[in-house]
Amino acid sequence: MDREKILLLGASSKLAQAIVRLLKAETDYKLFISSGNEYFVSYVKNEKIYSLDPFNIKEVKSLCLEIKPNVIINSLGYSDIELCEKDKKIAWDLNAGIVSNLVSICKVLETHLITFSTDNIYDGEKGPYTDDSKPNPINNFGKTKLAAENVCISTLERSTILRLTPFFGWAGFDKHDFVTQCLIKLMNKEQLTEPNWRYSNPVFIDDVAAAVVKILQKKLYGAFNNGGGEYISKYQAARTIAKVYGFDESLIQSEESPSNIKKDKIPRKAGLITLKTETELGIKPTLFENAIITARYQKNISSKYMSSKHGLL
Repeated sequence: MDREKILLLGASSKLAQAIVRLLKAETDYKLFISSGNEYFVSYVKNEKIYSLDPFNIKEVKSLCLEIKPNVIINSLGYSDIELCEKDKKIAWDLNAGIVSNLVSICKVLETHLITFSTDNIYDGEKGPYTDDSKPNPINNFGKTKLAAENVCISTLERSTILRLTPFFGWAGFDKHDFVTQCLIKLMNKEQLTEPNWRYSNPVFIDDVAAAVVKILQKKLYGAFNNGGGEYISKYQAARTIAKVYGFDESLIQSEESPSNIKKDKIPRKAGLITLKTETELGIKPTLFENAIITARYQKNISSKYMSSKHGLL
């Protein structure tokens, strides 16, 4: 029996790296990987990397018709809230336009589409949110992701949406997330001021990768919330990061709630309740501190392996 084929788009993202790592370690799917820049996917060994301009619909169609994947995993996206406000067209094209194009392709090929959304589809007034909460995005990032959700739900029966809170974790090509940004400042002994009014439950990328594998194996469709095991403020998260890495926690100061939250279009109390993911996928979200400890261990092991391999130990 032929192995099922999976095409992963946007392979340079931190999330994609975690998915590839788990797929290669624990499954037998035939994996096809694409990226706009092959340099950024040097972490993938012994795999052909397809160079792809995601904005070129003809190029995307051609690759899909060549491979004829059973599943497309779309990890392309534009997630910076401020940049999504400044570059609305790019944000729309990346977060909604590409998904709309993929939906059309998947309908023709009868392919299962897995794509990612955000807790920013909610207004952040009464989080964390359930799978059935009514969306009400207050920023362009949330609006573009909600549009992508809607086109999947209304048009493609074989589609799966994984809603994510801010995600973090170790990756071979370590793109920055809020954890690494915090660590860089702590290493430089810079003072940090983090909001004690912005709440979410940050999710470990390994948990998201595990959810993707379960969805593939069980062939599940619909929307699934993927959040972490701890509902905390960004200030509390920064203090935890400093504690795990042994940095001076006094470098981190608490920022009181500003008067212009709505103007900044940042949800105050976001986050996702993961009951459906826990019951249907059997995945219990990792506590924030435990995930930080695990990511630190993964990075240390990788660094030692690479140093030993190149004669540096």
